[in-house]
Amino acid sequence: MTAPARVALVTGASSGIGLATAEGLATAGYRVLMTSRDVERGRHAAARVRAAAPAAPPPVALALDLGDPASVHALVAAWGDGPLDLLVANAGVVGGARGATAWGADVAMGVNHLGHFALTLLLAPALLRRPGGRVVTVTSVVHRRGRVDPERLAGPRRGRAWPAYRASKLANLLFAVELERRCAAAGLGIVSVAAHPGLASTGLGGHGAGPAGWGLALLLRLRGQTPAGGARPLLHAATDPDVLPGGLYGPDGPGARAGAPRLEVPASRALDPDVARRLWEASEAMTGVALPLPGD
Repeated sequence: MTAPARVALVTGASSGIGLATAEGLATAGYRVLMTSRDVERGRHAAARVRAAAPAAPPPVALALDLGDPASVHALVAAWGDGPLDLLVANAGVVGGARGATAWGADVAMGVNHLGHFALTLLLAPALLRRPGGRVVTVTSVVHRRGRVDPERLAGPRRGRAWPAYRASKLANLLFAVELERRCAAAGLGIVSVAAHPGLASTGLGGHGAGPAGWGLALLLRLRGQTPAGGARPLLHAATDPDVLPGGLYGPDGPGARAGAPRLEVPASRALDPDVARRLWEASEAMTGVALPLPGD
């Protein structure tokens, strides 16, 4: 009897790093579900994955807006009792610093962190249905310059978009480490890992990114590696059986901009357990979502 295909959900999979990651997972035999805000673009991306990995189970395009709580809950409700082997929390935007999402935070924090926080915890039961369920949270090299104040997540962030983006990427890494700690303490069996692509040419921006998004897009186009190169650390974190739970994987080249996957030492503030705990509690309060524990 043939074993069922492993199931992976990749957010932000209609282009760039997410699409390259979906292609890599499909080539490895996963049944890949690909989310995007634009379903038509998602369908085109799924067709591309299908062509790249014709022997794999057909990929599926799903609608998801991580800045909209109703969209997150709708996807999880549609998932129902299905199992999930792997979640790659990849979607990201620079976001307008003065904007806000329905989560109550600025666009970058709302989409990049709070949306993925809620999605991951809501999908935890699906991850628990398969042994060794894994979550890969995608962060960035800019987490090293990020600052997060867990008590001030609510409301639009003053100033330019870049500090908001860096803060959200630090929050991604704090979440990945804290998720691993809590899952291990509760004996849940879910492995949490973080990864970053280095500098890759992608379509990062959106949600009113404005000049910050345009400047980033130009920088990545001129100096970034290919999306396939950027996806290498994500695929390593997603599929290698010997990954370090709670670890961070990125490229091994100069400045961690490109290269083969390697285990990195994060910025010290990303490993602060007090900040991680307070960020987790603030995120629970803003999303209304909690990690299911044994006996719940």
